[in-house]
Amino acid sequence: MIKLVDATYPPEAKTAHQEEVVIVKTKIDASGQPTVLGVEGPEVFWKPAKTAVEEYSFQPAMKDGQLVEATVNIEVSFKLY
Repeated sequence: MIKLVDATYPPEAKTAHQEEVVIVKTKIDASGQPTVLGVEGPEVFWKPAKTAVEEYSFQPAMKDGQLVEATVNIEVSFKLY
């Protein structure tokens, strides 16, 4: 990964002391840019997780010396410290 962005904690989840790990299914194109395909986890966390992952940038995947698309699951953790 080249650029990682922290997800914003949803205020209603913070008030409820709710912690969660959500899975963001993402397609990484040959230039390293992500496209979110779906989010799994409590709905309150979907938008901030999706927004953060859309700002990530990645080292492109390679196969046989060629840049290729890759589909990955990214875990986004929401933890109260």
